[in-house]
Amino acid sequence: MIVAARACEILYNLIISTGTEVEYIVPANCCNSVSMTFASAGVQPFYVDIEPGTLDVNHHRVKERLAVGAGTRRVVLYIRPYGDVQDAEVFFSELKALDPTLLIIDDRCLCFPDLRVSWQRTHADVVLFSTGGGKVVELGFGGYAFIRDGVRYAVHAHAFDPLRESSLIREVLADPDLRPEIPATWINNATVEHPAWYLARVFLWRYVKLAKHVTVRAAYKRLLPASVSGSVYPSTWRYCLALGNRRDRLHVALQKLGVFASTLYPPPARIFSNDSFPTARQVAEETLNIPYRFGTVLKLLLNRATIREPLNAAD
Repeated sequence: MIVAARACEILYNLIISTGTEVEYIVPANCCNSVSMTFASAGVQPFYVDIEPGTLDVNHHRVKERLAVGAGTRRVVLYIRPYGDVQDAEVFFSELKALDPTLLIIDDRCLCFPDLRVSWQRTHADVVLFSTGGGKVVELGFGGYAFIRDGVRYAVHAHAFDPLRESSLIREVLADPDLRPEIPATWINNATVEHPAWYLARVFLWRYVKLAKHVTVRAAYKRLLPASVSGSVYPSTWRYCLALGNRRDRLHVALQKLGVFASTLYPPPARIFSNDSFPTARQVAEETLNIPYRFGTVLKLLLNRATIREPLNAAD
């Protein structure tokens, strides 16, 4: 097991260790931190659009890509869409059948963290978790990964210095919509607290958060209108709702109540890719996610009519 100050640090080390000449296949609904990590390593990933029903990467397009350019070394970064924990092993096995040399990184950063992985039960080569800001178990820092024997991994020093970064990174820094994604120190291989103590905290908070999620999720389902609660994506990260043109109505209503909600990740910014990714863009424009918080349950309970009114309004 590898423990680091943040999951992107582990991803960066994997990219540099595997090779910057390798093609990295990444879903179009990844967060900007992932795109920034590839850019910081000097790599331009091949982004793939997503499936509208599951928010998962489009399996068919990934397979099509693997069929192009025989002999090309490739890595698939499989990101569990918003913490979805549905079994991906059939897909993984199909990818390995197409390309036995393929490296699969199973990114579970938005899932409940596990403290062990059985290599007999997965075709993945790396399983990555995070406990950074906004994650299911949020310690404010930290990431760890299980890495199969034979996968190259070494720590590569990288202190974030805006003046020395690539032109791509400097363009990101100049973009006000992306700048908040960049921490004061990006990938700096900082020393994390003692790994045993860190993992003990992860183990404890995992079960506390699990009980909270089950309780709050059930409350959201009861308190929100049936037309909304019936449009929930399978997510353990947040309560993800597919709302279509009602998304902005609910978002405004929640903001008036002081309830935090946010949209899902849009496709990669222009500076990362010029492709359009229509499905990822449409999903980002029509979807809303609400963190699992007891305070939100109380506000919804006290303001049910306020929430229902904008959603029941005529289109």
